[in-house]
Amino acid sequence: MEKVKKIFIPRYVHFYSVDDSYFAVLNAMTLDLIYCQKELIEFHENTAEVEDKVYEILLQRGMILTSYLDEKNRIEDSIEKYINVRENAKIKFLYLVPTVQCNLKCTYCHIQHGKENRKRIIMSEDTLRKGLEIFRLNGGFEAENAEIMYYGGEPFLEVEFLLDSLEIIRTYSKTIKITIFTNGTLITEKIAEELKKYNLYVIVSMDGSEKVHDLARVQQNGENSFQRAKAGYKNLQKAGIDVGISLVAGTHNVDTLEMEVQYLAEEFNPLDLGISTLHLFPDMRNPNEVDIKYLTEKLQLVQSTMRKKGLYIEHLFRKIRPFVEKKARLYDCPSCNSKLLITPWDTVGFCEAFMEDEKYFYDMEKFSMDSCKGRDDWRLRVPLTDEVCYSCPAVCICGGGCPYDAYCESGSVCDKDTRRCYQSREMIRWLCLDLFAILKKNKKILCQRIYEPSSEERQLLYGNVVLDDSIPLQNYSKSNEGTE
Repeated sequence: MEKVKKIFIPRYVHFYSVDDSYFAVLNAMTLDLIYCQKELIEFHENTAEVEDKVYEILLQRGMILTSYLDEKNRIEDSIEKYINVRENAKIKFLYLVPTVQCNLKCTYCHIQHGKENRKRIIMSEDTLRKGLEIFRLNGGFEAENAEIMYYGGEPFLEVEFLLDSLEIIRTYSKTIKITIFTNGTLITEKIAEELKKYNLYVIVSMDGSEKVHDLARVQQNGENSFQRAKAGYKNLQKAGIDVGISLVAGTHNVDTLEMEVQYLAEEFNPLDLGISTLHLFPDMRNPNEVDIKYLTEKLQLVQSTMRKKGLYIEHLFRKIRPFVEKKARLYDCPSCNSKLLITPWDTVGFCEAFMEDEKYFYDMEKFSMDSCKGRDDWRLRVPLTDEVCYSCPAVCICGGGCPYDAYCESGSVCDKDTRRCYQSREMIRWLCLDLFAILKKNKKILCQRIYEPSSEERQLLYGNVVLDDSIPLQNYSKSNEGTE
């Protein structure tokens, strides 16, 4: 067998053993992927001996190089490219927080520990209009796929303000997407009917079946909340409003996570379902915190089941879609570069997790994007512009994780979010293995010595999920993918 010897393997190329016979070879910088028989490659540290046929395709896909200098130049070119993308980012998303008060006291909530005096402040119409003007002046209403979202606290505690503000927003734009995050417990049939005329999405927080949900999501008086959340959800559906579900994965539901998601999918038929890795607490352990390795394994099982049912899992597709489409993800969260948040107490910031202690928040009257002290702490945390991250197989799908959780871990938003670093690395390894298993089951790989999945074959990872504009928050999560 004729071989080409001493081929240099760049740091951004990774090999995974997918079964006894095949390697998956991943170019993490371009997301090119091939499967080849193990007998065709013999490793020697960062070099390898490969057969001629394999050599040609590896060379074409940048998976082998002739020198260390070539690797260095390619990484530098990639970094320059994504610096340009980063510098041209536009504001597209606006969070409005009518109140931080809530009628629930979820055990894992990172906002409920805020300052008591802040909980009595309600957003005024004047604050709302100033916030909308800031959004307009920064191009938000003209941006492609722009969106306004209501957050809390619980927005429906201030339902009169909420309805009035929707009316005002629609004077700015008849078409901009609007999403409301809510626990659902306060939504009556009448309120649902009122919402219908504003053409919006609603995301209801539900953590699984009744018994599991009520372990963590209880009312302020200690009573359970599931039945009230269910009634609110059904009222929205009855009114013809597009509804999704947000689930927080924690100790209360992780052991039965696949069953909880399946129950929610069958009982509520949501347009999508988000599964959030819960936020850390800065000064103490979150009581619902889960081992990230165990959670990641559970998320992979959920995805394997739900793609057959055609259910879009928001936080998983942030990793899956870039891998399938070969479109790098710049940031994991739009808070880093394309989102603003307006508080009830007349400040502007980037992330709801920081609004209570006012870190990275600024007075509305003096606000401008150019004068935000500390803005670069967020804007610059892009793995694709950090040479160190080019050794990681997940450099193109990671997006840097959560700045707030990085802050809770280390005291700085500039540091790594180590839990999501791990999660991203495991997800891309799993995607390489899972795609191979799907191709093999579909008899696409039949003893070929080397096989490169087509774009259509990569989309088999979507299963029966249809990606279209009917999915709430899809544009929000896609906003940092594939930008050139």
